[in-house]
Amino acid sequence: MKKEAMCFFIQPKNKAGKVIMPILIILSLYLFYQPISFANAIKDEIRIHQSMTRINNLFNPLILTSIHCNQTNNCEENKKIINNLLSISASLKELQPLALFQKPTIKQNLVLANIQLKNTISLIKSNNVLIANTQLKKIGNICISCHNQLSSPPVKILHNSFLTNKQTKFHSDYDFANYLYIIRQYDNSIIYYKRSIDFLLSKISIDKNSKNENEEINFQLLDSFKKILSIHTRLNLSPYQGIQFLRMYQNDKRLNRSIRIKIFNWEKSLSFWINENPYQLYSTDEFLKKYLSQYELFPSELQTDEADINLLVASGILSKYLINHSTDEESSKILYWLAVIERKLEYSYLYSLSELYLRDCIIHYSKYPYAKKCLDKYENDIIFDYTGSSGLDIPGEYQQELKKFNYKIQHIRK
Repeated sequence: MKKEAMCFFIQPKNKAGKVIMPILIILSLYLFYQPISFANAIKDEIRIHQSMTRINNLFNPLILTSIHCNQTNNCEENKKIINNLLSISASLKELQPLALFQKPTIKQNLVLANIQLKNTISLIKSNNVLIANTQLKKIGNICISCHNQLSSPPVKILHNSFLTNKQTKFHSDYDFANYLYIIRQYDNSIIYYKRSIDFLLSKISIDKNSKNENEEINFQLLDSFKKILSIHTRLNLSPYQGIQFLRMYQNDKRLNRSIRIKIFNWEKSLSFWINENPYQLYSTDEFLKKYLSQYELFPSELQTDEADINLLVASGILSKYLINHSTDEESSKILYWLAVIERKLEYSYLYSLSELYLRDCIIHYSKYPYAKKCLDKYENDIIFDYTGSSGLDIPGEYQQELKKFNYKIQHIRK
């Protein structure tokens, strides 16, 4: 019986059988092998979910934390932070063998994250609190870069879990909006930034005589405006939405004069981009020459409100072009300029991925002229980040990496 059944599929007696036979064979093979690969994928998914949940629980308390204590041996808070960072590093290393983390850009993020974790721990142990805080925030930026490349259920589950914890974990709408911005929940972050702006403006009208409190309020107001503008410009490439948002507040007398001037300048620059409409990018060189080259020739122009908007929009256009269309040589130029832009805006509009862009430029496009510019900037940025009042304190990993990169560029370009 078994033999006859087999013969029926191998030797069909009519046209329908001849058509159906290859389909059935292919389907049978697919169903036979699919459970193996599907089962492996499910196992990987479970491991990723477990590790990322563990990392989230460890890193979540650190996102809005600043390291204050500079006496490690007598500071329980610092010991707890170090233990959390060590556990995060161990969890990331568990993910290294999985197929997802062998993809070039994600693998690169994982390597950089572990370097950053190790350096941050060393800085905390050496009581270098100021730089340790900067490096702690960079770990979050590397995580963000990786999450941007993923759309898997574990990431979505984690993001949804963040949204349910607002009341217990955050003191204000402003703090929660910043957190949503960090984890790339942009639409929700705009809602809470707007709530924060309206609440802060109401406090200004009540507490006119409290100068110190108003300074903190003005800082949060300005930061909220900048974050919303970064979403409308760099991420959504919608200057029109940016203008509509600014017009809600441009005549509000509760805002101080400095912020009202910025709103005027921002709107003027956004109007320029609406009329310019350069979103179909055909030539990287022409785009860089027209919109960005003046900032290398005249660096002082980078310090204006109008320049901030220009850099935000330009970085959004270049980022999308990098993913979808760019050649290798174009990629080296784009990565350099994205690094320049994010470095300029990192303390106000963006959580910068400048370091990651420069490393990608050096590692993957070292034979192109822009790789040398990327290396020079990478080296200068590291020296700046690790320069304190007592001199240079660059971690050994970075020193070794810089030597390796210098050799790579010099060797390839000979």
